[in-house]
Amino acid sequence: MRSVAKRLKKFIREGDTFSRLGGDEFVIVQADPNQDPNFTIMGQRILETLGQPFQIGSREFFTTASIGVAVYPVDGDDPQTLLKSADTAMYVAKSRGRNNLQYFSDDMNASALAKTDLESRLRHALSHGELQLHYQPLMSLGTGRISGVEALLRWYDSNGKLVSPQQVISVAEESGLIFPLGEWVLKTACTQAKAWRDAGIPAMRMALNLSGHHIRQSNFIDRIETILNETGITPSTLEIELAENSVMGHVNDSIMALTDLKVRGVNLAIDDFGTGYSSLLYLKHFPIHRIKIAQEFVRDIIHNPDYAAITEAILSMAGSLNLSVTAVGVEDPVQLDFLRKRGCLEVQGKLFGSAMSAEEMTLFLKNPEE
Repeated sequence: MRSVAKRLKKFIREGDTFSRLGGDEFVIVQADPNQDPNFTIMGQRILETLGQPFQIGSREFFTTASIGVAVYPVDGDDPQTLLKSADTAMYVAKSRGRNNLQYFSDDMNASALAKTDLESRLRHALSHGELQLHYQPLMSLGTGRISGVEALLRWYDSNGKLVSPQQVISVAEESGLIFPLGEWVLKTACTQAKAWRDAGIPAMRMALNLSGHHIRQSNFIDRIETILNETGITPSTLEIELAENSVMGHVNDSIMALTDLKVRGVNLAIDDFGTGYSSLLYLKHFPIHRIKIAQEFVRDIIHNPDYAAITEAILSMAGSLNLSVTAVGVEDPVQLDFLRKRGCLEVQGKLFGSAMSAEEMTLFLKNPEE
């Protein structure tokens, strides 16, 4: 931090203010009304300067910066508002890949306010039982029977409008709510699985999505085991799905955590496979049981030769690695026929049933032929 501060001080002119706000955040206030500095050029020079390696002792360190710029009086006519605007722009720079500069805009402010509002509403929904899980059947093409269900998060606001699950997860990850949310999903799904078993419905696989944040949380795997014990659910009937990007971004940590889960008997799957930045070298080291072919490939599998080729390659690769495959988003018989002929043994999609409430899924499981 001292080394970063020394480099930043080179950009300070007489009359400027340079301060460390806390943590790894610094602020530069340029207050000379007689000059109109080009913040873009200055910001680029700061990024280039901080991009040079730091020699500390015998080791070399590298860092990047995210810069937010706010200009008086357009972006605020008092210090607090200006700092808040610059901070908002900085977080936008972080969200756009870091190591870049962003100017504050009214759109950013509106977006920040919308996120703050959604976070507040999500906290309320989580604490007042307003969230739901719906369940979509998984169909085995080998037996022609339901092989499991996937639990899917649903949140309807006060107006009855569905809030996008992707939007919910994004805000939850940024705010830290992803941890209590993930635990709620896990406990609710396992409790439902037990209710179905108690109702005489044969035990089946319960699949659910978790964030990469969960498997990197120190005590979350222990919480999974506790919930399984509390609900009496056998670990082998639980399948945890993780998005491809969330595990590939932290390979070593992911392998350790997933191995821990596998040892405890939990099944593991990579969701949306093919849309991220897979490395086959890494993939064979992940202790996973299943990959799920991304819906965007399956949707255009008949009309897009590239997607058809990708799907065939995934099925072939999975076979050579002894991995199970589920194709997601199957909506018509032509797609199903394509997948069946190429050895896909499990599918999921509206052709076999949309996501249903727990009550609707209970009836569906009791009368699958209706």
